[in-house]
Amino acid sequence: MKIWHISDTHTHHGFLKIPTDVDMVIFSGDCSNYRDPYTNEPEVRNFITWFRHLDIKHKIFVAGNHDTSIERGLVDKETFSNLGIVYLENESTTIEGINIYGSPVTPQFGQWAFMKSRSKINRVWVGIPD
Repeated sequence: MKIWHISDTHTHHGFLKIPTDVDMVIFSGDCSNYRDPYTNEPEVRNFITWFRHLDIKHKIFVAGNHDTSIERGLVDKETFSNLGIVYLENESTTIEGINIYGSPVTPQFGQWAFMKSRSKINRVWVGIPD
């Protein structure tokens, strides 16, 4: 299986050269820019529309610290699943025998999404399966 892994497009996903020979695409956060979740939401929805139309069989999305509208629930897991996209938030999925775990959690720096203090982040990390 060929996997295309991308992240940190920050609304510039339209400039990417889409490979034609991959079976799965994994996006690992930061499709958007704005900290305000209500300004952030249209950016995320624009990315999702682009992402769902990729001619790639399997699509996985993991939010990032700039994806504040997802953290606030303005864009939810059901939005992704209704469009054929697997959304992972501290959980895993198995596709064609490959187990993939995704977590948006990062160490605290600034006031962005999905951040945990270093004293609490280990509670998330110990839950990552082998």
